[in-house]
Amino acid sequence: MPILFCDDAGVPVPMIPLRLSVDARTSALSKKALLCFALAVITGCGADAERASDAGADRPVATVPDGAEAISFLGDTLYGPEQPEAVRAVYMARFEEAQDALVEAPEDADALIWMGR
Repeated sequence: MPILFCDDAGVPVPMIPLRLSVDARTSALSKKALLCFALAVITGCGADAERASDAGADRPVATVPDGAEAISFLGDTLYGPEQPEAVRAVYMARFEEAQDALVEAPEDADALIWMGR
């Protein structure tokens, strides 16, 4: 039997083989610990979401004026570009062609891409 170390009196102490396999009790304990940790994280995240929704309750909600598309983070009102009617007619004709192509072949990737353009 191999010797691991000697005790204080100098008597050799035999090495005890370590069991490296994980038994069912350890595995079940690990699963329970992991479950408790996951529940704690989920519960904590839910509390943060409630605080975040309450924090925004006192902030005013910006409404978009008529004709505007959005409001920037800096508070500027954003409008679409001015287009002559001839340009807009060309764009709308291309849009309708792309829409028709997508209706005819909904699985075609090119038709979907052109619809997005």
